[in-house]
Amino acid sequence: MLSIPKSKVILILSGQNLDPALITEKSGLKPDYEQNSSYKDLKGRPMPGKWQLNSRLSAFEELEQHILDILKRISDNRQFFKDIAKDYTAKLYCTIEYSGENTDGYRLSSRTLTILGSLGFELEVDTWKLESKA
Repeated sequence: MLSIPKSKVILILSGQNLDPALITEKSGLKPDYEQNSSYKDLKGRPMPGKWQLNSRLSAFEELEQHILDILKRISDNRQFFKDIAKDYTAKLYCTIEYSGENTDGYRLSSRTLTILGSLGFELEVDTWKLESKA
């Protein structure tokens, strides 16, 4: 039984004509994943460019700590990321996996929420219950 929820947070910048190499150059951060806008889907349509930065913390850290890890990493270039969020989608994608019915919900401090809002970042949280293997 998983008593402590497992969590992960990923910062995803995406949009048509987003140049991941430019994001890397301007931010000075190496992404964990990137995809330029020249990629095509199965029907030959252009896919949006994508630049992704993953939290480096253990899956057993609290959700807010994962968010703060990413915010600390981009803090030297906060204005750059704020400007990017005006032209492209900037999303913190969060996942939480739990197994117990008594697992507390997740909470974010008003300070963290204010920082995310001031940057123009979206917050998406997906949760799922780990089914027991009985």
